[in-house]
Amino acid sequence: MQAAPITYAPPRYVPPAPEAVPPLPVTAQPVVVLPAPRPQSTGSAVAVTVLTPAPTETAAAPVAPVTPTTAPVTYLGTVEADGQTIALLTVGGRDETVAAGQVIPGTSVKVVSVTPTQLTLRDAGGTRTVPLQEAE
Repeated sequence: MQAAPITYAPPRYVPPAPEAVPPLPVTAQPVVVLPAPRPQSTGSAVAVTVLTPAPTETAAAPVAPVTPTTAPVTYLGTVEADGQTIALLTVGGRDETVAAGQVIPGTSVKVVSVTPTQLTLRDAGGTRTVPLQEAE
């Protein structure tokens, strides 16, 4: 009896499938690049599209619209936080909290000082004081 020849074939190497990498979201922003002025220039322009990453949800908080500096400011009182006096205000119908040295969000009005009885504010129109609004 004769033995059948044995052939050995090593297993074929199959590389693992590459992981799917999601593409980076981008936004297209058209940009016009103008040539440098030269005496013989025809003034032609080249249109270029610049791809930039799309903003993410964590990129930046929405910016409050800027309220004119003439917006009515009502001084409601103060609270103490970390040894700092924080003023409680209503500006153009919005509630805000600020300390001395800060700009009231959405305005160009800077809080100069906060006392228990009044606020001192400064903007392009000058310095003004806002008395504490008495509770009704």
